[in-house]
Amino acid sequence: MHPLKPRMTIFTAGIVICVIWLISLGVVIPSAVHTKTVSFYDGSVKCQEMIFSKVLKAYTIMVFIIEFLVPFSVMTVVYTLIAKRLWFRHVPGEHVTEEQELAAEVSKRRTIRTLVIVVSLFAICWAPYHILAIVRDILIPSIHSEHVETFMTVYYVTEALAMGNSLVNTFIYVIFNANFRKYVLQLPESFRSRSNREVKRSWHRLAQQTVSRGSTRSSQLRTSGGRGSERSKETSAH
Repeated sequence: MHPLKPRMTIFTAGIVICVIWLISLGVVIPSAVHTKTVSFYDGSVKCQEMIFSKVLKAYTIMVFIIEFLVPFSVMTVVYTLIAKRLWFRHVPGEHVTEEQELAAEVSKRRTIRTLVIVVSLFAICWAPYHILAIVRDILIPSIHSEHVETFMTVYYVTEALAMGNSLVNTFIYVIFNANFRKYVLQLPESFRSRSNREVKRSWHRLAQQTVSRGSTRSSQLRTSGGRGSERSKETSAH
């Protein structure tokens, strides 16, 4: 959009990444500290958060806001602005052909479709997990023992769906982004070429070591031979 405008530096990007990791650790530390093993009526032992009711409700709401509401709102606003900017952008230049305009139109539609799918999948993957957490900790504080097994099954399914969002995003980028797909398809070839280069370097090092050892042994033999001839001369002189 603005090629001459300065972008984020590596230092700034590192600071942003560190802040994100610190916030993430701060959110999950209470859960890790207060998670204990609980024995159920059927003799099974499972991990469960042992937090007071009022604190648990506040913590659940905080996690919902930080992990879902804020990211979803930011993604929606930012991606909407990007889609709007792309949609009204024209191909630069005075002599633009119809093929160039058509290619730009296809590229814009593909990019906007990717953004919509990414935001939608984020909501689909994470919303059930947080809704279930709110139902568990706020609306239904205590679950009857008969429904514990069913609830835990649903919980594990929603948790797996939420954790799989990152994996799904990778497939979305591979499917809808030609440059990303091209790079991914080139990875095996790059690994093979890199391994071939490493093998060649290893053989080159081995050859150099062999040559250096051979030259060292030859010099040692010449030195010992010279010393032997000198000793024989001294013996004959005596």
